[in-house]
Amino acid sequence: MSLRMTIATILALAGWALTAAPAPPHYTGDVLPEPQEVLHDWRLLQLPDAGFRVIVAASPSGAVGLARDLLEERYAALIQEEHEAVVDGRAVSIILGTFEEDIIREADRRHNLGLAQLVLPTKGYAIRVCVPAEGPIEIVAAGQGARGAFYAAATLLQQMGIEQGKPVLKCADLNDWPHWPRPYVMDYSTASADSLRQLALFKVDGYAIQHRYEWRKFRAEQASGRATYEQGLSDMAAFREQTGLFDYMLLLQIYAGSGGEYPLLDITNPEHVAALADRCRYAASKGIGHIMILADDWTPQQDNRYVCPHESEKAQFGDSVGRAHGYLMRKLYEGLKPEFPGLEFSICPAPYSLNHVYRHSETANPEMIRYLRDLDAEMPRDIAVVWTGPRVCSPTVERDHFLEYAGYVGKRPTFLWDNSNCVDEVRVLQRFVTTRYEGFAADSLGLYYINAFALGWPWQRPFAVSAVDALWNPRAFDPDRSYCQAVDKIYGPGSYDLVEPYRRQRAAMERLIDDPAKLAPAIEQAEAMLAGLEARNLSTKRLRPDLERLKGYVDLAPPEAVVTRFAVGPVLDGRLDDACWEGVPELADFAPYGDFVGLHPTEVRLGYDDANLYIAFRCHHADPIPAPAIKGRRDGNIHLSSDAAGIMLQPEGAGYGHLIVDYGGNVLDERGAGGLDWDPDWAFAIHKEPSVWCVEIAVPFASLQALPLDEFPGRGARWRANFIRYYDAAGQFSTWSSTHGNRFHVPRFFGVIEFE
Repeated sequence: MSLRMTIATILALAGWALTAAPAPPHYTGDVLPEPQEVLHDWRLLQLPDAGFRVIVAASPSGAVGLARDLLEERYAALIQEEHEAVVDGRAVSIILGTFEEDIIREADRRHNLGLAQLVLPTKGYAIRVCVPAEGPIEIVAAGQGARGAFYAAATLLQQMGIEQGKPVLKCADLNDWPHWPRPYVMDYSTASADSLRQLALFKVDGYAIQHRYEWRKFRAEQASGRATYEQGLSDMAAFREQTGLFDYMLLLQIYAGSGGEYPLLDITNPEHVAALADRCRYAASKGIGHIMILADDWTPQQDNRYVCPHESEKAQFGDSVGRAHGYLMRKLYEGLKPEFPGLEFSICPAPYSLNHVYRHSETANPEMIRYLRDLDAEMPRDIAVVWTGPRVCSPTVERDHFLEYAGYVGKRPTFLWDNSNCVDEVRVLQRFVTTRYEGFAADSLGLYYINAFALGWPWQRPFAVSAVDALWNPRAFDPDRSYCQAVDKIYGPGSYDLVEPYRRQRAAMERLIDDPAKLAPAIEQAEAMLAGLEARNLSTKRLRPDLERLKGYVDLAPPEAVVTRFAVGPVLDGRLDDACWEGVPELADFAPYGDFVGLHPTEVRLGYDDANLYIAFRCHHADPIPAPAIKGRRDGNIHLSSDAAGIMLQPEGAGYGHLIVDYGGNVLDERGAGGLDWDPDWAFAIHKEPSVWCVEIAVPFASLQALPLDEFPGRGARWRANFIRYYDAAGQFSTWSSTHGNRFHVPRFFGVIEFE
């Protein structure tokens, strides 16, 4: 029986599916991540149709056994492709194992390689190519531990392919190791064993599940992607147990999605804290080694500071939400560490960047510093803090940035949550382009969290793989080369040649959004490019919706409405039964923001008198609407709450204001996006009925002068405006003037209101 048939039969019996083309990573002639040290030029070895084998110890570790199987699978797939036979080629043996194993030590002595004297960091590996004058070729691939050996094999597997019609193995003597030893990629769901194998072949070493929903929904029976958490976590645990590969992290948000079915977390409530600890305990029992608690964007705010949502918390923690969060972390730590000594903890605090600390000011906000210092004072020293750098999306991180932020949290372990998939101008086809200072890896204890969807979003996977490349060997990293390699290795050679022109086209279209005449033909060209991607079976998920958003800039047809002149304005009671509202036209055709059906209706009426602009919302809803976490607060993230009515006003075509009032009477007012120092004097009243709530709003023209407003509007004045329904409890946002999927804060998508 030929060697080809022997391997094919073995792999078939083992359950491997042989295909005409090898599974990712595809052969490109280069390695990703780029190795640290190439000791001599790469050479091309022809692989024979018979005489290839992978030699491992009699009882190899799971990672080494998997690596052997994957190398043999790749070889078997290659020799099944049509190619010019290499019948008389020299036999090739790969000797694979850890530095401590006898087969590696024997090969080291036999070829006088000096591996016994080599010192490499954790997860490092060495490859030595031994080509005698005649006879079989031996490639010695040795790793620091099983993971290092697996990464040596991953390098060799990436270099097995077809060149000039012949199966080849491109190889060189290498010393390689990760500069940043503990990076994590992420997604919103559990990962299958096949997905983990594919990531591991790019030397991805950590996988994080970001449960960005109500924390009590993290439970065994809850769906997570295509499986339940029980099934998905069990599969991940089994993969790690069998192979020794991967570290796992779980992220739980303590405030997201609360309300209605679940009350907001009360840190003074022992039952709440115990229930959260039980979720963490379940995760740890399934092999999760690091738990990150997220306070970040959902922590309640009021008057430009973070606040405790419960009176009992204010009493126990002196109204310091930093103390409350630190206390919660200590309780989780003390409850779980005795049972799981190796379990790591971190927290993403509410002020998680230097931008949060400074709050649009030149000086640090004392309330933000108090939060971070109170957090630090309450927590055990080995609980880490995660931050996003100087900004929420930071294109660069300097040591001064790190030292300042780490100083606020007592110089405890601090590592980066990298949001740089928002930095590249083409956000649907991102390249990893950020920079970090020399020594950041050591300062961060080798931890790094890459907030990019490595599995579920096809065009963020190359970003995640390229990010790992940058962290593995920062000195050699080149964003363009790395992105090209990542695309071709994941989706097949030639894919980059289709994707990169679309990237350039997308960047050009972004610069044309103010010129519809030029944008329209550019969109037509982009349509043809996407058709080319689809013809190659390349995903256009998220690319087509993104293009649809751009189309909104071409045929702008904003709606228009009349602002009725009132002789006598309404009494603000929310009932909308004043005589002045009779006969006022309703703005009722709200467009959904997002792809969903069953939109709950919203109606708006407009009026004015000499002093005020009046806006009345009538919001239909499904009972019950959850009560907001805090009543009477200002400038919190109330659009991520229960149900809210929002107004965008642009009186003179320059600055604009944004006003929101929610179902519980909380308000937000900002000038532009984020100008929370603007606190205009406006009034409202809410009335609630079964399945509908109404709010009457009076905005004094005098309070809009800061936008600017040179004079009060008279008959025929035309303002730009939009009206928004933030029905977060039902997952529905909608607008009077459609934004075509673009942000609400884009004045070009505002409608026109004309004063009667």
